[in-house]
Amino acid sequence: MLIRQVKPTDTTDILALLDWMDASPHREVFTPEARTPEDLSWEVTSDQGLVLEDEAGSVRAFAALNLYKDGFLLEGPLGDSSDYTRSILRAVLKKAHKPVYAFCSAMNREVRVALEDLGFGTLHCTDFYSMARPNKQRLPFLPDGVKFMPAFRIGFQDYLELYRSSEDVWAERLNWTEEKYRQHFAQENVEMMVLCKDGHPVGFAELEFDEDEATLAYWAVHPAFRGQGYGKLLLQYSIHDAFLKPQIMCLKARAHDHEAGARHLYDALAFRKDRSMMAYLREHHEQA
Repeated sequence: MLIRQVKPTDTTDILALLDWMDASPHREVFTPEARTPEDLSWEVTSDQGLVLEDEAGSVRAFAALNLYKDGFLLEGPLGDSSDYTRSILRAVLKKAHKPVYAFCSAMNREVRVALEDLGFGTLHCTDFYSMARPNKQRLPFLPDGVKFMPAFRIGFQDYLELYRSSEDVWAERLNWTEEKYRQHFAQENVEMMVLCKDGHPVGFAELEFDEDEATLAYWAVHPAFRGQGYGKLLLQYSIHDAFLKPQIMCLKARAHDHEAGARHLYDALAFRKDRSMMAYLREHHEQA
């Protein structure tokens, strides 16, 4: 077998591997989004992308590294045999001089074992949920002194404080400027609702819209106000707000393994659990 850098002519074979992965949920790993040879060529032909050829010259495995946070994000490893998967993973990790993050289905035992054998440690598991458009819905009752406000009705620093305090694993927005904040929430496909108690922000929910789907991208209640029903109100209003748009047929959401409250509310409000994804990290000082 031969492991080499990706060429533009490899896109058809890589697409076949992606189709093979898409055919079964237990094979899922993080991969390029493109599903046409033309679009795929823009995503995979970089110095950090590798393929594995068998003796007949057919591409049987793919992996790549992309810049992410303080290191790299692993695409793959994607191979149609365990030996090919491990070989391409070992080869691509030799290019990594920074930490490497990896994601795969919780059911993908082959890749999980390969990652763990090569020095990756588990960060967390994330469950993904969905809700189909309901036949009818009604707004929940708001207690006295409680109301919702749209983005920009609270100050930038108030938003940052809610964001910072609400979830330990959220960090990417902490270095935002107020201009970045306003640009983000001015987008037509993004909405934020802020839950206030007696004029004080206690929680927020952010929706993102894409064609016929909405995603509950972020939602949280300040720790000082948890256990008082505000999380349920946020989720109920998010459901109502998402399906106010007639084209939205599905609302998606997620919860990490330590977010027991969110998981309970998804179950209580008839969300369906679709799949679970594992997140891994390999420190840069470890050797493959």
